[in-house]
Amino acid sequence: MDEKRAERIAAISAHCPTLYRKGYLKVTKGRAPPRRAIRIMCLHCCGWERAESSQCTAYGCPLWVYNPWRAEAEADVAPSGASSLNGEANSASQERPSDLGGGDGPGF
Repeated sequence: MDEKRAERIAAISAHCPTLYRKGYLKVTKGRAPPRRAIRIMCLHCCGWERAESSQCTAYGCPLWVYNPWRAEAEADVAPSGASSLNGEANSASQERPSDLGGGDGPGF
């Protein structure tokens, strides 16, 4: 890993809530499935606030259609033809909270 990337990862993980830090570090090392990477990116983008992520309005974001916490009402706004990573509609929302690597934190 180059020095600039390592510095940036260290800076982000220093401000990352303990609940998500382990998952974030796994993602940055490429040791996590794509669904977890999407969850972590959504959380990071929304200031590590799950409630904010569920109300995401970044409709231009390439990950918006995969946001696991997107409100059901917003699902109808998704561009036609959008699919999830494995072809199922928003299957990322079925991932267990422990899959984030957070451990004993609150459920999602």
